[in-house]
Parts: sequence; C-alpha cells; structure tokens
Amino acid sequence: MRAVWSVCCLLVLSVGMAPGASGAPSGALVTLTDVAHALDGSVLVITGLLENRGPAVAGFLIDATGFSAQGDEVAAGSDGIPWKVRSGGIERFTIRLVVSERLIRDYVVTAAYAKPPYTAMASARRGVDFALYRSLILSRVQVRAELVGGWLVVRNLADRLPVAQITAEVTVLLPFRKTFVVQTITLTIPADGTATAFVGSPGAVVVSTRVTEVLLKTTWSD
Repeated sequence: MRAVWSVCCLLVLSVGMAPGASGAPSGALVTLTDVAHALDGSVLVITGLLENRGPAVAGFLIDATGFSAQGDEVAAGSDGIPWKVRSGGIERFTIRLVVSERLIRDYVVTAAYAKPPYTAMASARRGVDFALYRSLILSRVQVRAELVGGWLVVRNLADRLPVAQITAEVTVLLPFRKTFVVQTITLTIPADGTATAFVGSPGAVVVSTRVTEVLLKTTWSD
C-alpha cells in the first residue's frame, strides 16, 4: 500500500496543477492548519491537520519537500489519507524528512486530491530555526588533530554546517621518563579553521578528540 501511495505522490509532483483546477470536487475547500515540526535524531518530523470544509472527498495525498539554505531540494516525504473525508472532517498527518548533510531550512507541505489528475488543493510553507539542529550538528562536526614538531594542530571540519566556532577536547600522551602522562587540552576553533597548542614533546601521541560545544551562527545567511 505504501508503494502505491509513493507512486501517487510522484504523480502529484509531476502534474503540478494549481488549486481549484479541473479534477477537484465541486466546491472543494481544503485547509492545512497546525503545521509544525520537531527533530527526532536526524529526522525532521512534520505534523499538522487537514480540514475539509467542502463536500466529502474520497482521500488525499500529502507531500512535503525540504529545501536547503541555498534553496535546493534536499528531502521529500509523504503521507496519505486513503479513506473518505466527510464535509467538515479533520484528519491528522505525519511526514518524516531525513536530514542529510545539508540541513533543511524550510519546507512546503501540499495536500492533493487522491484521484486523477491529483489536483493540488492546499499548501503551507514553514521555516526551521537552525537552533533546533544543535544536538545534530554537535554530533556531525568533526575535528582532526595531529602533532607537528611539538605542536598540537587541530582542524575544525564544519563543512557547510551553520557553525561559527567549536570547542574541542584533545587527549594526548606525553612521554615522561619511562612512562607517559595523560593530558587533556581544550581548544576553541573557528568554523573550518585551525587552532594550535604547544605540547613541547615530539614523542607525544594523540589518544582521542571530542567536540564538546558548538556556537551556531546568528542566521542562515551568515
């Protein structure tokens, strides 16, 4: 059943008809309300209500498309209401969009009549505050540490994440007489930048690195 609905959703995207075009029930009036979102791990969960204010309709397709900060489409998902929705009926929908390496800045939800020609009947657009992604960004930001001539060099690999700077902890082993001493060094590193610390010993070894905090940018356009 899900496979059939997925094919139908693709047809909706390809038809691209405007609300009220031929194929919609006479007097159709559909609205999307309470459209909201939350983050579940690396999935943006979109929820909302579809209200049919016109005559009874024999089902709906509901699509969501996510866009990056550059305006590119980066995610898509769908839900379906395969049963008849009576006049005045309200149905809840849930759509899950996987957040890839490029975060979803905003998304569009579209409700369409579930019979050919799959006429679009209502839509809603919402933006996402990237502060919602803090925990996800913290898990995705990486650092690379190496020892060069007695200096610890740490690089922040923020890629295209909206990060202004990070704080990282690097654990190193420093040779001391016939043993080693464990030392933890904390560094603040700008986005896609480098920070250094003098450790003094050319025989030091990097044991582990860990990102402990991220400072996000102020807006998506920064």
